[in-house]
Amino acid sequence: MATVVLLLALIALSIHGTTGKRGAPDGLVAASPAAPGVFDVTTFGVKHKDKVTEDETNSLNGLALGRAWNAACQSNSPGGVARLVIPKGQYEVGPALFHGPCNSSVTVDIQGTLTPNPNGSIYPESYWLLFEDVAGVTITGTGTIDGQGQPYEYCKTRPDCSGNPNIKIFNSSNVLIEGPLNSINPTFAHIHISYSRNVTVRNMKMTAPENSLRTDGVQIALSEHITITNSTISTGTDCVNIVHGSKDVTITDVNCGPGSGISIGSYYTLMDIGTSISTSLDVEGVLVKRCNFIRTTNGLTIKTLLGAQGNKVSAVTFEDLVMDHDTSPQVPAKINDIHFKNIKGTSTTRDLVNFACSPVVPCEGVEIADVDLVFDEKAILGAALPVVPPATCLNVKPIFNGKHDGINC
Repeated sequence: MATVVLLLALIALSIHGTTGKRGAPDGLVAASPAAPGVFDVTTFGVKHKDKVTEDETNSLNGLALGRAWNAACQSNSPGGVARLVIPKGQYEVGPALFHGPCNSSVTVDIQGTLTPNPNGSIYPESYWLLFEDVAGVTITGTGTIDGQGQPYEYCKTRPDCSGNPNIKIFNSSNVLIEGPLNSINPTFAHIHISYSRNVTVRNMKMTAPENSLRTDGVQIALSEHITITNSTISTGTDCVNIVHGSKDVTITDVNCGPGSGISIGSYYTLMDIGTSISTSLDVEGVLVKRCNFIRTTNGLTIKTLLGAQGNKVSAVTFEDLVMDHDTSPQVPAKINDIHFKNIKGTSTTRDLVNFACSPVVPCEGVEIADVDLVFDEKAILGAALPVVPPATCLNVKPIFNGKHDGINC
């Protein structure tokens, strides 16, 4: 009887191996299925760039990514939250549409690197990664979205360089875009938000060459209740560009530069930036606070397209800002209720503040309080230094409060 028991024990050991998992080789752990609510895109056919040809990568990966998203979006996941995982590795993806509405909230966890096809002609719909009609979506991860954009010297003679944002949010709500996810080298903006509400960008790092063309960090159009916080943006143009029809935008604790700075309004129409309205609209309710500007060309700018309909900017506060070798703030717009508070640092121009308001609709309600900017002559040593006043105030009568040494109209 003892012999029979020992034989059965040896048979069981040979079947289970030392791990006790049926079917796994001795000493190895069998692969476990994905946890409920977790959708790994590679199980839907998304393949690493080095495993398929260039054409296959775009066609198959785009379709496979769409299948994975649809599965996550339409799932009834535990707790109402689905997780779409893009594992480590490099994936070349054609146009990808993440369309809602969804049955669950979805977290898109990008652990690998996403790149587009360098042939811009395969993107006829003005998007690369588009989140449309979604609510309750989080875009995050430890990976990178690499738009593989080219510097200005290359693009200024090539019309095919006009590209797409790395992430486009359209007609959506309650969206969080969160680091440590990185966005680099877009062919247009890093993040474009339009026709949306309640979108937060936080803990992000966005970088592009200083001489790249139209590579805004975050571009906001026709949207409201937008927050950008605790992020670093070093790019070719605006760190943040708040354009046509946007309301209630808060920007805090952002390191901006190199780049143009933070701007309100645009010299382009909405058709130029990927939306369908060719007129300018009002911008209302903007707070920029506790931000650092490093070698930006404008620092803070309010701008409008001349001749556009509806070009009013109001209820704007710039507060607790530090400028490091920036040029002067510029305000060529119809503005009302604008506040510059507790701004300090250095400027690379003698013209520390520049207001160029319209003689037809002059600027009103402009406050300058505790603004301490110093012209750093050493920063442009050897250059011709124009003799200009420390402030240019065309068609505006600012209200000065607190310290404003050297800044008077």
